[in-house]
Amino acid sequence: MKPISRGKVGAEIKEAVDHLKTKGQIPYDAVIAMHSIRKTVATMAYKAGEDLAQISHMLGHKSIDHTRAYIGVTQKASDTLRQKYSTGIKVR
Repeated sequence: MKPISRGKVGAEIKEAVDHLKTKGQIPYDAVIAMHSIRKTVATMAYKAGEDLAQISHMLGHKSIDHTRAYIGVTQKASDTLRQKYSTGIKVR
Protein backbone atom coordinates (compact mmCIF):
# COMPACT_ATOMS: atom_id res chain seq x y z
CA MET A 1 0.00 0.00 0.00
CA LYS A 2 1.32 3.42 -0.97
CA PRO A 3 1.82 5.94 1.89
CA ILE A 4 -0.58 8.87 2.01
CA SER A 5 1.01 12.21 1.17
CA ARG A 6 1.01 15.16 3.58
CA GLY A 7 -1.10 17.11 1.12
CA LYS A 8 -3.74 14.37 0.99
CA VAL A 9 -3.87 14.13 4.79
CA GLY A 10 -4.26 17.91 5.04
CA ALA A 11 -7.01 17.93 2.42
CA GLU A 12 -8.91 15.13 4.19
CA ILE A 13 -8.68 16.89 7.54
CA LYS A 14 -9.82 20.19 6.01
CA GLU A 15 -12.79 18.42 4.43
CA ALA A 16 -13.73 16.80 7.75
CA VAL A 17 -13.41 20.10 9.65
CA ASP A 18 -15.52 21.91 7.02
CA HIS A 19 -18.16 19.19 7.32
CA LEU A 20 -18.25 19.52 11.12
CA LYS A 21 -18.54 23.30 10.81
CA THR A 22 -21.47 22.91 8.39
CA LYS A 23 -23.20 20.57 10.85
CA GLY A 24 -22.59 23.04 13.69
CA GLN A 25 -20.53 20.53 15.63
CA ILE A 26 -17.59 22.91 15.90
CA PRO A 27 -17.66 26.73 15.72
CA TYR A 28 -17.59 28.10 12.18
CA ASP A 29 -14.62 30.34 13.01
CA ALA A 30 -12.58 27.53 14.63
CA VAL A 31 -9.07 27.11 13.26
CA ILE A 32 -7.76 23.55 13.28
CA ALA A 33 -4.04 23.46 12.56
CA MET A 34 -2.08 20.37 11.56
CA HIS A 35 0.38 21.05 14.37
CA SER A 36 -2.46 20.96 16.91
CA ILE A 37 -3.61 17.62 15.57
CA ARG A 38 -0.07 16.23 15.64
CA LYS A 39 0.44 17.31 19.24
CA THR A 40 -2.99 16.02 20.29
CA VAL A 41 -2.37 12.60 18.72
CA ALA A 42 1.01 12.36 20.46
CA THR A 43 -0.48 13.35 23.82
CA MET A 44 -3.38 10.90 23.45
CA ALA A 45 -0.99 8.09 22.51
CA TYR A 46 1.11 8.83 25.59
CA LYS A 47 -1.92 8.90 27.89
CA ALA A 48 -3.08 5.59 26.40
CA GLY A 49 0.20 4.03 27.50
CA GLU A 50 2.18 4.15 24.25
CA ASP A 51 5.93 3.97 24.77
CA LEU A 52 7.53 7.42 24.79
CA ALA A 53 10.33 6.17 22.52
CA GLN A 54 7.75 5.06 19.93
CA ILE A 55 6.00 8.43 20.09
CA SER A 56 9.34 10.18 19.73
CA HIS A 57 10.11 8.08 16.65
CA MET A 58 6.66 8.73 15.19
CA LEU A 59 7.17 12.47 15.58
CA GLY A 60 10.68 12.34 14.17
CA HIS A 61 12.25 13.74 17.32
CA LYS A 62 15.92 12.97 17.97
CA SER A 63 15.45 12.97 21.74
CA ILE A 64 12.90 11.45 24.09
CA ASP A 65 13.45 14.48 26.32
CA HIS A 66 12.32 16.71 23.46
CA THR A 67 9.18 14.59 23.02
CA ARG A 68 8.50 14.68 26.76
CA ALA A 69 8.69 18.49 26.71
CA TYR A 70 6.62 18.67 23.50
CA ILE A 71 3.68 16.86 25.06
CA GLY A 72 4.17 18.52 28.45
CA VAL A 73 5.15 15.55 30.59
CA THR A 74 7.60 15.61 33.49
CA GLN A 75 10.21 12.91 34.00
CA LYS A 76 8.43 11.81 37.19
CA ALA A 77 5.07 11.46 35.42
CA SER A 78 6.77 9.52 32.62
CA ASP A 79 8.39 7.14 35.11
CA THR A 80 5.10 6.64 36.96
CA LEU A 81 3.21 5.83 33.77
CA ARG A 82 5.93 3.46 32.58
CA GLN A 83 5.82 1.63 35.93
CA LYS A 84 2.03 1.43 35.84
CA TYR A 85 1.92 -0.14 32.39
CA SER A 86 4.94 -2.39 32.80
CA THR A 87 3.92 -3.94 36.13
CA GLY A 88 0.15 -3.66 36.09
CA ILE A 89 0.39 -2.33 39.66
CA LYS A 90 -1.57 0.73 40.64
CA VAL A 91 0.90 3.55 41.31
CA ARG A 92 0.06 6.73 43.24
